[in-house]
Amino acid sequence: MGRSRTATPPLPPPTALAEALDVASALADEATSALALCPTWIWAAIAVAFIYYRYLHHRSVPAVRVPLSAAELGDVWPVPGAEPVRPQPSPASIPCHDPATGAFLGTVPVFSYRDVEAAAVRARAAQKVWAGSSFEQRSQLMRILGRCILEHAEPICRVSARDSGKTMIDAGLGEVLTTLEKLKWLAEEGAAALRPEVRSAGRVAFYKRAWVEFLPMGLVGAIVPWNYPFHNVLNPVCAALFSGNAIVVKVRVTNYTTGMWQNRESHPQPRG
Repeated sequence: MGRSRTATPPLPPPTALAEALDVASALADEATSALALCPTWIWAAIAVAFIYYRYLHHRSVPAVRVPLSAAELGDVWPVPGAEPVRPQPSPASIPCHDPATGAFLGTVPVFSYRDVEAAAVRARAAQKVWAGSSFEQRSQLMRILGRCILEHAEPICRVSARDSGKTMIDAGLGEVLTTLEKLKWLAEEGAAALRPEVRSAGRVAFYKRAWVEFLPMGLVGAIVPWNYPFHNVLNPVCAALFSGNAIVVKVRVTNYTTGMWQNRESHPQPRG
């Protein structure tokens, strides 16, 4: 019996193929133009949303609220209608200004030796309790910090830009996203990095066991620069806390608004 052959459909004429290619090319050009017109902050928002829902969104993570001042809620400094205040020369305070606009932000007190010593005493007392925390408790703290930072991303970017003179998009990428990635890594990988490591005791001491343990140091200190006023503080703070330590941070004295926000972040209010 002979095989039945199926008829091969005729090829479209060259003009039809050319028209189809032109339509596809036009659609691709329109899509590229539409993507190019999207402001940079939209891509930053998409990136933040992706990180939140992929890495930081946990129903078991409590939400905390950091009170915001009028200046942190607005884009203008000083607050419209407020009387401008200029610092008086004083050995007890340091004036702070916005590097981009020169606007006066406020003053920070000059800490004495006794002030620093008192902070160290309080930190050592807290560390003795915190050293007994489990890795799960420390991971949960990293998640709580991550959620708090993400939900307050806009004021964090605003105060960081105000203190350092950077743009909002630079603050979003350099202050918020990098800090969130640090917190994510600590929450997921920190415990494995600090577990005891078994080492070889050598041939001579083959009957012995050797291992390395990572124990809390106690109280550590950090001196951080000005250029990333939020991330440069949270980076050593998170690492110190996760490893069971307490930390005292010396920030750049001119990082006024970021320092005020972080001071309130360390004493948040439960969201109810």
